[in-house]
Amino acid sequence: MADVGWPFGKRVKPTHAWGVVAMGTAGLIGIPEVLVNIHANESTFRWWWPTNWMIVPLVIFVIGLVLLLVPVRGFRKPAPAVTPDPGDVPGQPTIPAADDLTVKIDGQTKHMIEGKAIILEIDYSVHNNSDSVRKITPVRLDGPLYFPPSADLRDMEVARAEHVIEERRARDRLPGSVRPHETARAVWVAAFYLDVPLQYKLTVKDDFDRTFTAEPPPPPLMVTIEECLWQNWRYLAYIVALRIKVSNTTGSVIHLGSTGLGYDWAVDSPGGLPAISEAEGMDLDREVEAMRRLRYSQKLGGHVPPRDSISGWLVADVRRRGVGGTPRVTVSVRDATGNQYTATLPQQDPKVYPS
Repeated sequence: MADVGWPFGKRVKPTHAWGVVAMGTAGLIGIPEVLVNIHANESTFRWWWPTNWMIVPLVIFVIGLVLLLVPVRGFRKPAPAVTPDPGDVPGQPTIPAADDLTVKIDGQTKHMIEGKAIILEIDYSVHNNSDSVRKITPVRLDGPLYFPPSADLRDMEVARAEHVIEERRARDRLPGSVRPHETARAVWVAAFYLDVPLQYKLTVKDDFDRTFTAEPPPPPLMVTIEECLWQNWRYLAYIVALRIKVSNTTGSVIHLGSTGLGYDWAVDSPGGLPAISEAEGMDLDREVEAMRRLRYSQKLGGHVPPRDSISGWLVADVRRRGVGGTPRVTVSVRDATGNQYTATLPQQDPKVYPS
């Protein structure tokens, strides 16, 4: 519906309005006073409206009041202020929308280098959703086990890992820009120690210093070590009991296969592993089996319901290092089709706690 309100929004200056009021007032007072003095001896003279010329100062007086009280200038609704587009200001580029770039992880491949180094190749893509060319640069890969090749690996492992990384990065490097509504594809290569994290983030930065991240989809099964109990056995080995939780991230039942436990001491760990005789080995096996039956009898079930989880205990023996501490422990769970899912406890060296 059209707005038919008063079309003006400003009053005249107060000095001008009061001037008109004063002019009308002077006429309304001055004319009767002059005429009263002239016709003082006439008893029929009307001093309050002595002549029709009084209409003139009265009209002037009313106009002055109108100018003083009623807006009669400008428009009631001024035109809205126009904010200039940053792109129209010289030297100030237009900041694009927050979702104009989409980063996606398309796949990954693991390569085991000699020893314990793992090379992870991540195929990813960057799609430009805008109508202009965008500059992009990969920033980093964040993961719980990520590290640059370091002295933790043997010299040969470091050299081979670095060679593979540099060769692949040079071949499949992310281009410096992406054309409008096109997709740039590249490979990010990283080195890991012993295992690759299930979850990580790949970050890409644009020319406005904004970051865009991508994460791989969660695996069908997630394995978590909820509790870990260590028991010393004759200072020759440990009996470790692990409470394992297996979560199903899919909408269908997943049947489980075998479950296993492996351990590993770092190459540069001080102290050797003690020898265990055949008789001691048999005693250790009987102790482990007794703990499985009597104390930690709850085992993982044969399947995991959709969007649900199951728990169970895993008991095994682990060779003990002479100086103590616990090794790196890896729990492995396989599904019915042979896919493997792991969870890891890092190696812990013995510590000294002051009293």
